[in-house]
Amino acid sequence: MTNQFNSVDANVQSMLLHWLQDHQRHVTGSLHRLVLHPISSMLTLLVIGLALALPALLMILQLNSQSLLSLAKEQSVLTLYLPGSTNLDDARTRIKSLPGIRHVQIQDANASLLEFEALTHTSGTADLLGHNPMPAVITIEPSQHDLESMSQIAQSIHALFPTADIELDAAWMQRLFDSLEILHRLFISLLAGMSLAVLLAITNTIRLAVESRRDEVVLLKLLGATHRMVRRPFLYMGFWYGLLGGLIGAGLVLATVFWLNIPIEHLARLYHTDFHLDTHLEALCLGIPALAALLGISGAFFALYQHLKALEPH
Repeated sequence: MTNQFNSVDANVQSMLLHWLQDHQRHVTGSLHRLVLHPISSMLTLLVIGLALALPALLMILQLNSQSLLSLAKEQSVLTLYLPGSTNLDDARTRIKSLPGIRHVQIQDANASLLEFEALTHTSGTADLLGHNPMPAVITIEPSQHDLESMSQIAQSIHALFPTADIELDAAWMQRLFDSLEILHRLFISLLAGMSLAVLLAITNTIRLAVESRRDEVVLLKLLGATHRMVRRPFLYMGFWYGLLGGLIGAGLVLATVFWLNIPIEHLARLYHTDFHLDTHLEALCLGIPALAALLGISGAFFALYQHLKALEPH
């Protein structure tokens, strides 16, 4: 009984070793076939890389725009302009009694006038006009920065000060967020279209590869090879096309982001910020090659599914 178990175990190990060696041979062999035709292979890889780089670059721009706007939205405030004769202490107390208020900052009319004269490089405005024309400014930081909460606070403040002017900083940000939704849907459409283009390109490439090896495929089938055995080297070829094309696409995106960051960082310094485009390196270097490899295997499988049946030996 022990000898029988040992014999079965040896047979299993032998089959597993043969299976691994066969896969290793096809992995290296399919890559070697790409190297043997460098020009045609590189053209196909560039098509795949460019097709996947476009939606990836759009995704990076969208993610960075969302991060930038989210940061700006957290700093959004309401600005209330009151006549200079208003009792500011009373106004502060009434505003802070409202729900959803985190912080209230007051600038009286005299401070507003000094700020105006500093910005315009003028002086003696009050003496010239006979009165101070500048309003008192109350800056209100809400607890919640979404547009709905800030609109409710604005309505409550308007009820307290019907004649005052209220400026809601978050309104334009909400419009930009709505615009980003259009960019998001454009990214999904572009990703779907470019993925289909990659799938078709790899499918056509594998069909041509099968046609170029028609006699070899027919001979293997005459010798009793199954569809799985015949299909294996072409699936690995599709995998290599996808993986290498995805790596080229990731490299193109990284190079483009680096190129764009030069003027973006210069512009950000003019606004006293350190903003730059984040490449999301881990997702980029893993996501694009993984998606491309999956598309490569799928394209090869679709190309082989019907094509191998047409090559049945007669």
